Amino acid sequence: MNESLTIPLFPLNMVLFPGGNLSLRIFEAHYLDMVSHCLRHNQPFGISLIQQKSLPNSPLPTYPIGTLAKITDWNQDKEGLLNISVQGAQRFKILSKTLHAHRFIQAEVMLLAEAPEPKIPRAYHSLSQLLQQIIEHIGYPQQLYPINQQNITWLSYRLAEILPISFTKRQHLLELEDTLQRLEILVDVLNHLKLS
Repeated sequence: MNESLTIPLFPLNMVLFPGGNLSLRIFEAHYLDMVSHCLRHNQPFGISLIQQKSLPNSPLPTYPIGTLAKITDWNQDKEGLLNISVQGAQRFKILSKTLHAHRFIQAEVMLLAEAPEPKIPRAYHSLSQLLQQIIEHIGYPQQLYPINQQNITWLSYRLAEILPISFTKRQHLLELEDTLQRLEILVDVLNHLKLS
């Protein structure tokens, strides 16, 4: 049975994948309160992609599937703005949302378990090497992306966040339960980009 919990929710125009790293600059008062709350309670928050087509009087509607974000580092600059680094943890499904007293969104979520790790098909054996080449080419810090060649789910998430695809397509890839289906879509993207 999947676990449910209540977390602060950060609607963003980006998709965070499990195992991914993200740097955020926090300046709005209610999100400063949200991050302070998480730091005080050693609690993650959720990141969920904002839906572009919003309903009337519905502020920042988000897709129902998001990712827990664990704060790994933070600092405050002279202007009082907060810079934080987060790492993606488990995916979740939003069950309900309420407004916290400090005006950030709280959500009751159900944590989603990853499907059992599939055996890597021979056709995908070259993808970890390709990912390594892409990372070196675009200059990502190697310590953020140590290649985990044996974990095909990790590999699919890293390709999904690095390849030049739309946020809605990234969201679709995040929502997929089937790792091999995610990789099939990514191979199609790579073929279109002539990278595979």
